[in-house]
Amino acid sequence: MGKRAVRQHEHRLTADLKGDWGVQANKIGSLALNVVPRGGLLWNPVARFSMKALYAARSALPVSTKRADSPRAAGEPQSGPEKVGTLDLQASYQSNRAQVSVDYFHSRETQLIFQDGSVRPALYYNLGAPATFQGIDSEGKYYVGGTGSS
Repeated sequence: MGKRAVRQHEHRLTADLKGDWGVQANKIGSLALNVVPRGGLLWNPVARFSMKALYAARSALPVSTKRADSPRAAGEPQSGPEKVGTLDLQASYQSNRAQVSVDYFHSRETQLIFQDGSVRPALYYNLGAPATFQGIDSEGKYYVGGTGSS
């Protein structure tokens, strides 16, 4: 169906700042080779506290002109894969008995695949308007019997 290759590099920029960057290459069927970036920074300004910023893009599987998984569905010949780019920002704190983090994400998806089920076979095609998703997530842990870190 397709091939994927990922190349990633990590490098300590300063005593408290680490960089991570790379690319992912996807080759699916007759579609052109698609190379997408990824990268991030991890900052530990003081012990037990860290902040990170990550960006990653990806390209999902395409809708082909004849979908093998359903004889009742067909794609447009010009249909392409959905594409997503996500920025993720996180702050976290870890003590001997607890961990807490707050995370903000912002994703932009283009070439959304739409299914028109009003016709048979159902048609799949790309929408022109992008979609944006964003939100905040938090997580907390408390270790009752023992420690979470040394």
